[in-house]
Amino acid sequence: LQQISFDLQIANVYLEVCQAVPIGLILNEAITNSFKYAFPAGSEGTITVNLHYIADNNVLLSVKDDGKGLPADFEKRRHASMGITLMETLSEQLEGKLSVKNKDGVSVIMIFKPQHTREKVPGLLKLVNKTA
Repeated sequence: LQQISFDLQIANVYLEVCQAVPIGLILNEAITNSFKYAFPAGSEGTITVNLHYIADNNVLLSVKDDGKGLPADFEKRRHASMGITLMETLSEQLEGKLSVKNKDGVSVIMIFKPQHTREKVPGLLKLVNKTA
């Protein structure tokens, strides 16, 4: 039986739907990759998810596993990987910077600036207040 635990370090970050959906897809892809590749059958491990504000009101999202790391030929195959391409494209949509690091497991890190348009759209604010 495979034992994988989660360490969630999630700050109270407000996100517009137009950013929350791509972030959810990036999270799904990164966590799925950890389950599929980081921990060979029966091995134990931890997946750490961080979401918090950093300098200049940017937000940092990271998914890190302590698994076996990337294969030696990862950089050669990187552009053929649909998952990496998906995460890079979603990161571009968020105008963020995505990096994948291979040290003591794999880290997928994205830094982006949150969009806050609630105050600019009074109709939306009224709708949110009515449904809250």
